[in-house]
Amino acid sequence: MKEMAKKVIKTGYGLGLLSIHQGKKAAAQVKRDLHLSDEESMHLAKEFVASSSKASKEVLKVAEKNIMAAVLRTKLVRKRDLMKMRKAVRKKMQHFSRKK
Repeated sequence: MKEMAKKVIKTGYGLGLLSIHQGKKAAAQVKRDLHLSDEESMHLAKEFVASSSKASKEVLKVAEKNIMAAVLRTKLVRKRDLMKMRKAVRKKMQHFSRKK
C-alpha cells in the first residue's frame, strides 16, 4: 500500500512537471511562429498555466475519489477514519500554503 501511494505521488509530480515543460515549449513555439511580443507571449503563457491548473485539479479529484474507494475496499481503515485523516491533511496543506 505504501509503495502504491509513493508511485501515485511520483506520477502526479511527473505529470505536473511535464505539463509545465510542455506549456513553456508551446508558448515559445507560438511566440516564434506568430512573432509575438514579450508581453503577448507572457499573457499566453499565463493562459496555458491557468488551463493546465484547472485540468490538473480535475484529474486529482478523480484520482482522489478512486484511491479512497480502493483503500476502503481493502478494509485497512474505516471510512470515518479516512475522512478524519483527509480533513487533517487538508488543514495542514492550507497551513503550509499560507506560510509561503
